Amino acid sequence: KMNPQAFALSYLLLISAAVYGGSTSNVLRSVPNSSSGSVSSEEFDQYLTDPEKFSQSVSGSIPSSFDARSKWARCPSVSKVPDQGCCDASFALVPTSVMTDRTCIVTNRTDVVYSAYDPIACCDSCVHWSRDKCRGGRSEEVWKYWANTGIVTESCLTYPYFRDCRQQTCPSRCTSMGSRTVANDKRKGQMYYTVSSGVQGIQQEIMTNGPVEANFDMYLDFAT
Repeated sequence: KMNPQAFALSYLLLISAAVYGGSTSNVLRSVPNSSSGSVSSEEFDQYLTDPEKFSQSVSGSIPSSFDARSKWARCPSVSKVPDQGCCDASFALVPTSVMTDRTCIVTNRTDVVYSAYDPIACCDSCVHWSRDKCRGGRSEEVWKYWANTGIVTESCLTYPYFRDCRQQTCPSRCTSMGSRTVANDKRKGQMYYTVSSGVQGIQQEIMTNGPVEANFDMYLDFAT
């Protein structure tokens, strides 16, 4: 289990460049459809009442720029922007990327890369549609799944959705680690929480502890 201070989750609007160390890219390589990583406003409001809220104190002034890639250069995952391929998987790719970054920042381990395939294929509450798990899901459920059940590493279940999105059953054995079982590769976090102290508090959280996840309202006319 990981240090409870090592992980943070933010559901407040945040400039994406701050999350990925100055890069304006995000995890989406195409325009998302109407169900990609989305929940109703009622579900979202309910989620905000669930995890513990952490108020990050702001020490000094916030700098005009901050590059997480430079501060944590020993962690290659901080510089990586995952490609979701043919699957609407941002709901799983973003949380697992943050988990990976925070694990490296705290432990200096670069070999623990959390698998987004695990919550997509194996967490029914994480996805919108059980018959097609590549039609979006709920990132808050991915965090709960990580804390309660655990998520395997990428070396156990490699993300497969680049050309073919039909493989959606939950494997019992790792696909790339011989006879090792999925259950034996699970890793849990002790807790997850929201940062409730405004934009500067979130900026301080990023500079102190590393990348966060941010969600925001998307209106129906977004693509127009």
